[in-house]
Amino acid sequence: MASRLDGFYYARWEGLNPDGLWGQGVVFLKDGNVFGGDSQSCFRGEYEDHGDMLVARVRIFPLVDAYKSVTGHVETKPWDLPDIRGSVQKGDLPVNVEARLDSQRYEPEHQAVSLFLQRISLI
Repeated sequence: MASRLDGFYYARWEGLNPDGLWGQGVVFLKDGNVFGGDSQSCFRGEYEDHGDMLVARVRIFPLVDAYKSVTGHVETKPWDLPDIRGSVQKGDLPVNVEARLDSQRYEPEHQAVSLFLQRISLI
């Protein structure tokens, strides 16, 4: 089922720990599914639109042997961001809608992450 959030997005993320790193890439939202990536990893997951709140869960897959993620942890295998959420205005959205989402700290080695999305194209 099509969602009002469906589209192709520019994404920027940063770790919220003191030595947090940042990155940027692309995200594609379609029918409750999330696809995206950057030069270090790609990710796949699901999202839910709760009217004024976007909630997502993604699994990140490294494209290289080992890299330091925005959480500050060296990643060598797939890992999860299970609870990413942020406010989105209710009703019809402009083509270039923007959203800020945050994930909570989980597991001892992964710190919180902040994510900024800006839709650059409808599908």
